[in-house]
Amino acid sequence: MSYIFGFVLNHGVAEDLTQEVFLKVYRVRETYEPTARFSTWLWTVAHNTVIDHLRKKQDLLADDLFHDEAEPKSPSIELIQSELSDSEAALIENARKELVQDCLSRLSPSQKDALQLRIFSDLTYEEIATTLQVSVTSVKTLLYRAKQGILKCLNKKESGDEGA
Repeated sequence: MSYIFGFVLNHGVAEDLTQEVFLKVYRVRETYEPTARFSTWLWTVAHNTVIDHLRKKQDLLADDLFHDEAEPKSPSIELIQSELSDSEAALIENARKELVQDCLSRLSPSQKDALQLRIFSDLTYEEIATTLQVSVTSVKTLLYRAKQGILKCLNKKESGDEGA
């Protein structure tokens, strides 16, 4: 679910897609070939489900440009009712998360996929290569470029230089 959430950024949608993944796995369990690890097969199903969802969402957004499915950015009631120091800490943490999310969104889709599979799903380079259907060398390159891209983005934002 954390892998899927990294793409959709909505807990409800991530839960629905996770359930969909497990239903797909259950329905096609007979086709699983033990030549590959089960986890690799599962991540491939999850990856393809997310891609399908994002394509459908992109089509819907193209049809209705004014419809926004993102979660509201307003602070929660718990945050307002907490002490000021807790509120400040929560706001700072939220700002950091938004900053990292913004930098992640600037990565190419393949870099983002590889990074999320490595960090959130803790897959090996070989498993990522199988899931993304690329070579291990490509996975290493994608991960290196993703990390460099995030660091560059964070450094620019930290220094206030957002021209790029």
